[in-house]
Amino acid sequence: MAGEARVVLENASLGADPEQKQSQSGQPYLSLRFAITPYWKNRQSGQYEDGETEWWQATEFDTRQMETYMRELHKGDSIRVEGVLNIRLYQDKQGQTQISREVRFARISKNLPKAKQQQQGFQPNYGQQANNYGQQGYGVPNYQQSAQQLNQQFQQPPVDPWSQPQGTASQDEFGNG
Repeated sequence: MAGEARVVLENASLGADPEQKQSQSGQPYLSLRFAITPYWKNRQSGQYEDGETEWWQATEFDTRQMETYMRELHKGDSIRVEGVLNIRLYQDKQGQTQISREVRFARISKNLPKAKQQQQGFQPNYGQQANNYGQQGYGVPNYQQSAQQLNQQFQQPPVDPWSQPQGTASQDEFGNG
């Protein structure tokens, strides 16, 4: 694979469920179609603008991976794709030149933050309450109370056994004195 262009595509969306097919030689493979819509910030308006959606293809021949992808990936999932870039030009039925974008030797993973939000109905809790998920006594104790306790603890200087005056008749921690 030396000299081949590697690509990492973030925030791709599956356009269809993974589809199991067979090559002409009878070898099973999995075909995945996904889309990427580039976006950028318009400096004049300050708004984000979408570019033209690009459709990509990924092919998987490993049967273990095929089973996993069939089970875990579904239309609309946000995914991350890594692999070797393969772009080719072809003529469609109308005679127009088209571009085929493919990722070979693909490694595909779900974008977990979005997947977990969809799965658990996650609602961000920004600025509402300081403890986990807005429920009293759940998970981490109230952050503000913990911070106040820590501040009080560290504002009081620790007792330094070496700071006692030399002439006192006290014992140290080893019984010497």
